[in-house]
Amino acid sequence: MANDVLTNPPVKPMVEAGAHRLWLDLPRQPCDLNGPVERAYRPFDRRQIERPIFELFGDTVARQPDHVAIDDGGGQLTYRQVYDGASRLARILVRLGGERRPVGVLLPNDASYPVAVLACLAAGLPCVVLDSYYPASRNAAIIADAGLSALIVTSEEILPVPTGVARVSVSEADDITRAAAPPDGVAWGPTDPAFIVYTSGSTGQPKGIALAQRTFVHRSAQLIDALHLNSQDRMMPLGSPCTVAGLLQMFEALLAGATLIKTDLQRVSLGQVLDSIARKRATTLLATPALLRGLCRLDGAMRKLASLRCVHAAGDVLLNVDIEGFRPFVSDECRFLVTYGATEAPAMCHWFVTADAADEGARVPVGYPLPDYRYALLDDSGAPAAAGEPGELVISSRYTAVGEWHSGRLVPGRFTIDPNDPEWRILHTGDLVRCRADGLMTVLGRKDRLVKIRGMRVEPYEVECALRRPPEIADATIVTRNDGENTALVGFVVPRPGAPAGIVERLRAELRHALPPYMQPARLHAIETLPLLPGHKIDIEQLYAIDDTRFAPAPPGEAAPAGLLADVAAAWETVLDRGSCVADLPFDAAGGDSLSLLIMISELEKRLDAKLPLVSFSLAMRPSEIAALIAREQQPAQETAAPRLSAMLLKPGAKSPAVFLVHGLGGHVGELSELARHLACDHPIYALQLPGLSGEEPTLTRIEEMARLFAPAILAAAPDGPCLLVGYSLGGLIAFELARQLRSAGRDTRLLLLDSHLHPRYWPLDAWLSHMMSRLGAQCRQFVRHSAAELPAYTRHLLDSLSDHVRVRRGLRPARVPSWLTEVPALQRIRTGMIAAKARYAPSPYPGTIAFVQPEIRQIGAPTDPIAAWRGRVSGMRVTQVPGDHLSMIMDHAAITAAHLDGWVASNQAGSQAGIAAAK
Repeated sequence: MANDVLTNPPVKPMVEAGAHRLWLDLPRQPCDLNGPVERAYRPFDRRQIERPIFELFGDTVARQPDHVAIDDGGGQLTYRQVYDGASRLARILVRLGGERRPVGVLLPNDASYPVAVLACLAAGLPCVVLDSYYPASRNAAIIADAGLSALIVTSEEILPVPTGVARVSVSEADDITRAAAPPDGVAWGPTDPAFIVYTSGSTGQPKGIALAQRTFVHRSAQLIDALHLNSQDRMMPLGSPCTVAGLLQMFEALLAGATLIKTDLQRVSLGQVLDSIARKRATTLLATPALLRGLCRLDGAMRKLASLRCVHAAGDVLLNVDIEGFRPFVSDECRFLVTYGATEAPAMCHWFVTADAADEGARVPVGYPLPDYRYALLDDSGAPAAAGEPGELVISSRYTAVGEWHSGRLVPGRFTIDPNDPEWRILHTGDLVRCRADGLMTVLGRKDRLVKIRGMRVEPYEVECALRRPPEIADATIVTRNDGENTALVGFVVPRPGAPAGIVERLRAELRHALPPYMQPARLHAIETLPLLPGHKIDIEQLYAIDDTRFAPAPPGEAAPAGLLADVAAAWETVLDRGSCVADLPFDAAGGDSLSLLIMISELEKRLDAKLPLVSFSLAMRPSEIAALIAREQQPAQETAAPRLSAMLLKPGAKSPAVFLVHGLGGHVGELSELARHLACDHPIYALQLPGLSGEEPTLTRIEEMARLFAPAILAAAPDGPCLLVGYSLGGLIAFELARQLRSAGRDTRLLLLDSHLHPRYWPLDAWLSHMMSRLGAQCRQFVRHSAAELPAYTRHLLDSLSDHVRVRRGLRPARVPSWLTEVPALQRIRTGMIAAKARYAPSPYPGTIAFVQPEIRQIGAPTDPIAAWRGRVSGMRVTQVPGDHLSMIMDHAAITAAHLDGWVASNQAGSQAGIAAAK
């Protein structure tokens, strides 16, 4: 994948700290790991990396002068013909005289392009690569900034050039009457700018990046050794020749002795490309994921792609769902090569994708570290990220770009000289990266473009994967939009021919089962095809325009709704826009999530003076459906109703006693709605909500005061009889203290905790030591999975982890607020208060036996034995286990967890009725 937008925050903190201490000690894998290791080829001699490209190309010509070097569909050129043509053109460029100013290449994407590029190198002149299909205004801006001495064009090219820039026709290379030897006396230094590639700049004007020849030789050598390229290969790049990727494909083919198949996507259709792959027996294909998806949709794709032995995906993010979609169309021997690079650093990682890539998430990992690069992961403060944590990737190498090109000269630009070696340059990529212990890296997204929906970090590509999975969908993508103060996901899908009517609604229904509410697209549009830019990446601006056209706000003069629907509209508009209500969109389609649904229902309860069962509502409901539901189930509030800011009725019931649930660190009772939906008992189910959602109430920071707040709400909703309390996660501590306080006041209480644990400093010492020994043993067993080079770094990580646990136990480390808490301010305050409260809660004993439900997958930091960790705080504990982990036990496995709760409620109902009978 390419990433041309790079940021470079100040590196002063890193330099002052001693850059050598920040570089990761990562294992280095062979370039052909998981690749075609059995294939014979001529390994690249690394001692040749500093030699000029045209000299190296001459060596290939000497070995196989009559082998086909380039095939563009209209003709073929042998290696000798390419060499002679470039030499003739180079002599013309040298005769122009003057300073060593760059030469531009503005040609169609055919066989003439490599000839012209090689001619610049043979003449000792930097080459500025241009795309003849880019807007004339862009090319004119590049020509003006680059300070060209000449421009190589076709005889038909009419683009005006500035005064002093010579026009050279590429047809001169075909003149067999001219000498075929290259010019004499051409010398190149290792850091001389040889190529100037223009990318999009932050000012709106193209930005020139200058690269030396050795950068391309170094990477070409890696690709030759990774792919085991030889003269039998026929390489087809489907991209612009004026990019780093386009140049690399050119040089790796020509230096390996392979045949380069040039295909101009502006002149031929995808069907013709597919036919060309089959007819020319292409062995490697470079393309963006969008192009690969397009090829696989064509008739006969499986048969026509059979010759490929490697697919090199580049230019955009590659998803695991893409790999799943491509594999059936290629042979079992075909490998997928993924490269992570930028214009400023052509290749920082690569790997051949393995079958278990999907285990790393929606995005395909970008690869293993490559030779001659140093890597660091930095947190927001510029310090090394903690082991296992993501951070901004910073690299250093002598094979990065040598600088930027402004107004005809080389400037340092955003590059910083590495203090350890003046030939190495430091580059902040601006990408958040996670690195496994074996060095495999995954890009999580742009540091400055993190997507958060309602405060939760979202990976848009996970949503995109879900959109593409149904067989009726041929292609899909996700864009993010700022809707006022909120960020929204907008999905676009391309249905296959014959897809049933109503495919968007069906797809949205599937998404509700596949993704959590905050990851649901706010809008979903069906379109005929995804618009593409000239470089075959998706055209985001066109998608924005489609969304703007299809999702217009309600007209100012639109009549206001009346009656019950008016109350729904008023509550709706406290969390969502009026236009979506007037359009009668589903709540989630309008951008709503479980938290905003909770707030809307609370607002409805205030307006209607009624208790509304949360479990009756769903994110798929439209305003009209909500109004109809209220009309059926509306119940007047009783005088003894619980205060709405503390208790919310999740589910009505006729039996007693009532059940009270306390939410966890999610910060609101919406996280318990799925669990309540699966409860079968006919008991009223209340959820206790901490204050603060309105942003006006003070933040509570002690468990004891949280419990005191809830006690009146419980007494109002259930004045007498037993009180059944259920606490999830951190809410379990609140439920525990509430049960203790109520029992001290003479109220019969029963308590069930859902995976709830005290702070480690309040565990019995032997329980903490046992937990630490178990954790340490598991980590030590990981030693056998690490190479000798990894062991020092892993040992440091182990010692840091041990030290951190000791500091937590002794109360020396402040309570940490997880990074995902930087979100909706009201929720942030609630959650921050809950974390602080847990850290200082040392409960008095509870004189009773409690039920404890734990997931089979323990969360990090949870005690190995909950009975031991709670010892001394309770009279007894009964532990049961449910499938899943800490979150999925109340989401994906909510039905099983609810069944356990139903059994517990039934047993306590029987016990309470026996107690009542005995009292009588």
